[in-house]
Amino acid sequence: MRLRQYDPEKSVSYLKLIETVLHHYDDFRRPEDILRLVGERRLADVTHTPERGDAVFSLYDGGDQRIYQFKESLNRGGTIDVTFNRNRLENFHGHLFFEGIWGKAGAIVYGNLRFARLIDAVVGRNNIRFEKDSHQYFCHYHNLVVSYNNQIEMGIPILSISIVTRQACPGGIFSSQGELSRFAPV
Repeated sequence: MRLRQYDPEKSVSYLKLIETVLHHYDDFRRPEDILRLVGERRLADVTHTPERGDAVFSLYDGGDQRIYQFKESLNRGGTIDVTFNRNRLENFHGHLFFEGIWGKAGAIVYGNLRFARLIDAVVGRNNIRFEKDSHQYFCHYHNLVVSYNNQIEMGIPILSISIVTRQACPGGIFSSQGELSRFAPV
């Protein structure tokens, strides 16, 4: 959830942020690398804010999880959640929240026109699959697995994306040919 009192000084485009992560995923070794590439004044570290409580904790030695908040415009902003393990980015989750009276319509237009075009341009339209059971889009890009969807959380439309390396994915996600396999319903 985006809390405006923690908005950073400068804004950053969610699309530019996602594109940067997709193209430089293997270059990120620690949280400071993301700050350096995106800009320290464009991300605010909200990992240990009182509103989050104990949302972040170390699961293992060598792990470092951070939550950064960003703003794109007055009514759009969000968070990125990154986990590093032994000097490499293990997973990335980005959430863009659409607030205001036109939030839902804005999320649909933004997702279908701007965000979808970015993903199509980076990974190729033929590489994207839709999983009906989870309402998620999946694709792979080099050694990365990308999943994304639109959802509503506490009445606020959200565009979410997860990016992980294939090695960090749970077993059975890929067929023997390395393609994404269909998830069994839970």
